[in-house]
Amino acid sequence: MSIIYNLEKFVIDQMFRPYQSIIVTEDFQAKEKIKKIENQLRRNPEMIMSILNSNKNAYRLVFDRLSRIDFKFYKWLKHPLIDEINKRVLDFRIANTDFKKRSDNNAE
Repeated sequence: MSIIYNLEKFVIDQMFRPYQSIIVTEDFQAKEKIKKIENQLRRNPEMIMSILNSNKNAYRLVFDRLSRIDFKFYKWLKHPLIDEINKRVLDFRIANTDFKKRSDNNAE
């Protein structure tokens, strides 16, 4: 299990960068826009939720991926975004477990 010590780094490296091509769809000046978004996320990491909420495909992909990764935030790291991430990851883990159970039952 990996322990997350830096929320801003986690948001950029685990939530934004793997799906930046889905989030930033403009080809023209895409690199500049990506750098601008990363700088904004360093100052305001909760901005990732508004970005993901406006792009449902990226939202689903990000939280589905996070639900499959074994991680937790350092116990002294406190931020409202951490609670929101943990809640949504848990929701996806429950949904994935329910889907797997239904699939197993249908296979029989």
